[in-house]
Amino acid sequence: NPEDAITDAEQQITPTQYRFLVDGLKFGKHEVEDDGLAPYRRKVDELDSLLISTLSERMQVAKQIGTYKSDNNILPLQMNRWNQILTSRIAQGKEHGLTEELVESMYESIHKASLKIQSE
Repeated sequence: NPEDAITDAEQQITPTQYRFLVDGLKFGKHEVEDDGLAPYRRKVDELDSLLISTLSERMQVAKQIGTYKSDNNILPLQMNRWNQILTSRIAQGKEHGLTEELVESMYESIHKASLKIQSE
């Protein structure tokens, strides 16, 4: 009984609340060998391959940028440029139905890797 609980009374639930939670659970198959998913999975695989290829090309350009910056005594992190990139990519992502959180997270990872490459 949550009202009589000595510890964590606020975190405890009644049997009625427990039944409501359990009844709301949905269970499904963990591994599916459904041929209906095959075309979607092939498309995801193709798109992932394109993403990896494009990301590799982007990192090669980042390496060239790093060489230029090093040769010209320019710091790898250019905050104005970074802010421009992030703002414009978030806007582009929104135009394509992507959340700000997804785009920001993705570009923060890309930017971190780019800075690392530029600093080598």
